Amino acid sequence: MKKLIYSFVIITVSAMMLTACFKQKDTLLGTPTVNVSVASVRNLYTGSAVQLTEENTGVSRLAGTVISDVAGGNIAKGQFVMVQTKDGVTAGIVVTLKDTEDVPYVPGDSLVIEIQGSTINRVKGSLQLMDIPKTKITKVAQGRFVKTLLITLDELAKNFNKYESMLVKIAGADLVPVPVANETYAGEKGLDDGSTDTDVKLSTESGATFATTKVPVNANFTGIATYNNPQGNTTAGATMQLRMRSINDVEITSAPLNADLVISGFMADPRGGDAPAAGTSSGYSNGVTVVHKGSYEYIQLMALRDIDFAVTPYSVVVASNGTVTANGWAAGGTLTFKFNLTAGTAKAGTFLYVGGPGKVLGGYWNCGPTTDMSNGNWIRIINAPAAAYDDFGTAAATMGNMAGDGSNVADGIAIFAGTTVTPTSVPIDAVFYGTKITTAYNAANKWGYRVPLNDHYNPVNPETGEAQPFFGQGTNLYMYRQPAADVGDYSKLGGVVSKNAWIIPRETTSLSIGTLSCPEAAALNLQSIESGSGVTYFRK
Repeated sequence: MKKLIYSFVIITVSAMMLTACFKQKDTLLGTPTVNVSVASVRNLYTGSAVQLTEENTGVSRLAGTVISDVAGGNIAKGQFVMVQTKDGVTAGIVVTLKDTEDVPYVPGDSLVIEIQGSTINRVKGSLQLMDIPKTKITKVAQGRFVKTLLITLDELAKNFNKYESMLVKIAGADLVPVPVANETYAGEKGLDDGSTDTDVKLSTESGATFATTKVPVNANFTGIATYNNPQGNTTAGATMQLRMRSINDVEITSAPLNADLVISGFMADPRGGDAPAAGTSSGYSNGVTVVHKGSYEYIQLMALRDIDFAVTPYSVVVASNGTVTANGWAAGGTLTFKFNLTAGTAKAGTFLYVGGPGKVLGGYWNCGPTTDMSNGNWIRIINAPAAAYDDFGTAAATMGNMAGDGSNVADGIAIFAGTTVTPTSVPIDAVFYGTKITTAYNAANKWGYRVPLNDHYNPVNPETGEAQPFFGQGTNLYMYRQPAADVGDYSKLGGVVSKNAWIIPRETTSLSIGTLSCPEAAALNLQSIESGSGVTYFRK
C-alpha cells in the first residue's frame, strides 16, 4: 500500500510540474494563465507558413501591448503591431485581422489573443500572425507604457530580425540625400546617424496623415522596424524600413544649417601683447626673451565638406565691439575687418585657421612663447597692424581689438560665402561673445549684424514668425562666454555637427593657457584644441 501511495504522489506531482511548464504569471492580468511568448511564436517560423496548434505552441494565448497607430495611416489596413516582454526577452509581431477588418486598437492597449488555428508567415518580408478574428482578441487594459529602444542605425541594420516589429528611436539622423526645398515625408528617405553606412529607410505611405508634411534635414526619428519586399515574401532583398506612426514620432532637436564651413573656436586675447610688431622682442627678468613674428590672435574653423578655396572662396569678418552702424558687418574702419580665404584646401571634418603670423597656442610670457601651432592648416594670415586687412578694416584695427573694448559689449565673428560682403550680406555662420548687447544693436534704426540660421540664431522668430535679421533682435540674444583678459583664454566652441545640421548646439569651454605653469603650458599642443572634451565634433 505504501508503494502504491508513493507512486500516486509521484505521478500527481509530475503532472502538476508538467502543467506548470505551460503556466506562467501574466504581468498584464496578474493571474496565472497559459500565455505563450511572442519570441517563441516568432521562432516557430523557419521559412514557410506554420499553422499554430496546441502541439507546436503548447498553449493557446498570446499577450502583448499595441505599439502601432492606425490613425496615422502608415500601416496596412487590417494590421496592428504589438510587443511583449516575457522572461526578460522583448519581441514584437504584426497581427493581421481576418478579412482585413478595421483595427480598433490604439497604442498602449493590452491584448490577449487566442492564437490556435491562426498562421504565422512572412508576407512581403514582414513576419505576421495572420487571419485573427476580432472575436478572438480581448482587450484587458489600456494606456500601458512601452519603452522605446534607443539604438544606432548600425545596431538596427546588423540585428534587424531581432528588432523587427519593435519600437526604436534613431537619434540625430540626417535625411540623405539632403532634402530639397519643401520636400515631404511621402516615400522612402535614406538615414544617416554617423554610426555606419546602412540601407535603412524612413518609409511613409502616401496616405499617411503626415505624408505631405515638410521634412527636416536632421531629427530624432521613432518608428517601427519593418521589412518590406515588393518582389517576394522573404527577407532576402527586402528593404529595412523605419515606419513612423505619426508626426509626433519626429523630434527636431537639431538646428539646420546651410554652410560648408563653421566657427569652432578662437583666441581673442592671448597672454602678452596681442599684436606686437614682427621682429620686436620682449625680455623678462628670468632671462627669457621672446622675438615676435607678429600678431597672436587667431580663429579656428571646421570644414563640413571638402573645400578648395581657390575654387570656392569664403571670407571671415570680425566685429570688434563698439557702436554698430547701418553697414553692419561691412562697416570697415576700426569696427570690422575681413580675411579673404582664396587659397588652400581643407577636408571635411578637419580644422583650419585664420589670424596673425604668431602661430602659437596662447601668446607669450616669461615662460617664452606658448606651443607652436604652425603645423595647423593655416588658410589666411594677415600681420596687422603692419598689413591691411582684405577689402575693409584699417591697419589700425588690429586683431588686438578682437577681445573687446573692456566693456564686454558683444564681439562677433562671421563667415560669408565668397569675398563680397555688403550691408545686406547674410553670413553662413556667426558667433557672438561677451556679456551684453547694448551698442551691438541699434533698435531705433534697425541697424545690426545680420545672423544666419544656425544653432543659436534665426533670422525669423520661431515663436511669432516675425523677421529678426539682426543679433540682439527678438530671440537672437545668445552670447558665448567672454574670454578672460590677458590669460591666453582659448574658447572652444564645442558641439556636434553633421554636414546638414547642428545636432548638439555649441557652447564655450575655456582653456586658460596663460594661467598654467610653464611645464603645463609646454605640454599642450595643437591636439589640445583639436581633440578631446569641449571641441566641435564632426559626425560623418
